[in-house]
Amino acid sequence: MFVIHSPPALAAFHTAASLVGLVIGLLVLRDLLGSRRPAGLAILFLAVMAVANLSGFLFPSRHIGVGHVSGVISIVALIAAVVACAMRCAGAWAPVYALGVVTLLYCDSLIAVFMVFVRVPFLHQAGQGSVLGIQLLVLGIFVGLGLRAVASFDSGRGHDPDLVTVWRGGQPFDT
Repeated sequence: MFVIHSPPALAAFHTAASLVGLVIGLLVLRDLLGSRRPAGLAILFLAVMAVANLSGFLFPSRHIGVGHVSGVISIVALIAAVVACAMRCAGAWAPVYALGVVTLLYCDSLIAVFMVFVRVPFLHQAGQGSVLGIQLLVLGIFVGLGLRAVASFDSGRGHDPDLVTVWRGGQPFDT
């Protein structure tokens, strides 16, 4: 079994997984906003985010913090997105998948912004109001992206496309 015993090694592993997940997630979000069903890249994103989320709970802690709350929300969103993929994003599962992906990305972005403010000296000196303002801006962006992602699926048609079907203008390709 693979276990990281060193806190600095765990931090490096968790950070790398989170950053890789963020980059892959942005590509998946691009596909989602382009009305493309999940494919291999989406599965890779979900797997990387599972590793990143679960590794975050291995850090020693004396109290529940923002990372723990974000991690629990991420795991719920991850489970929802995986189940939606297993159901081939058919019908009502399409918006569940879209919201799961956007929520995962938001939670990862939330922690990334927080860590940037903690690690960059001039941002750290800006104070908590600046962090809150940026976090609210990020939340607003992701709420907008989530609404757009849900709207990109046409769930009223009752079809069951395969995992690589691409839509133009909300209508599935006829093959």
